[in-house]
Amino acid sequence: MSDLCIIKGSSKGIQLYLDPDCDFMDLITEICTKFLANKNTFGDVEIVLELLGRELSPLEVRAVVESIELNSNVRVLLLREGDQVKEAKTKQIFDKFYYEKAMENARIIKGNLENGTTITCDYSVLILGDVEEKASVISKGNVIVMGDIYGQVSAGVAKDEKAYIVAASFETEDISVAGYTDPQFPEDQGGFLKKFAKKEDFECAAVYRGALVVEPLSKGLLSLS
Repeated sequence: MSDLCIIKGSSKGIQLYLDPDCDFMDLITEICTKFLANKNTFGDVEIVLELLGRELSPLEVRAVVESIELNSNVRVLLLREGDQVKEAKTKQIFDKFYYEKAMENARIIKGNLENGTTITCDYSVLILGDVEEKASVISKGNVIVMGDIYGQVSAGVAKDEKAYIVAASFETEDISVAGYTDPQFPEDQGGFLKKFAKKEDFECAAVYRGALVVEPLSKGLLSLS
């Protein structure tokens, strides 16, 4: 079986060639494995990262960067996009993600968080699958779910109103951020029973004007909260 990701170094940083067709969760798992295995080889460096071979959504780019940084001493300062080089931390998708280095000690769950499992974490949590119906996450930081949320998720439990939850879809109302509950979903979505997964965008839950609001990530809720 061919490699799902190929790492190439250059004087300009790291080029990461990504398989265009594989399951994204398998891709993330291989990125984590390869950077952990080569942690000593890369050393403690700050790099320009170029992602090639696959179209990625902003949230997927975010997951790739965190997978690299959490499994090595590599820090991604810049992202190369074609002929342009942009500061990763000034891009909107990274603004909240790097809030007080919230993800520096994040816990990564590879695959679904299965029924009967409870995760309690002092930092942020990145889940590379679904949160199943009888599973729960309690985090002082942010919670990012690459799949759907069916179970209970609480972020910013230490009353951090800058925390947030991001997921492919919210299939439950049992979520909270900084103690705020009763999420307000977009009126045009028909409530949480609407299949958000049919949309291309991810969903974000954050505290805004004293309420827990859920909106498409592209609407910029994180920059307002």
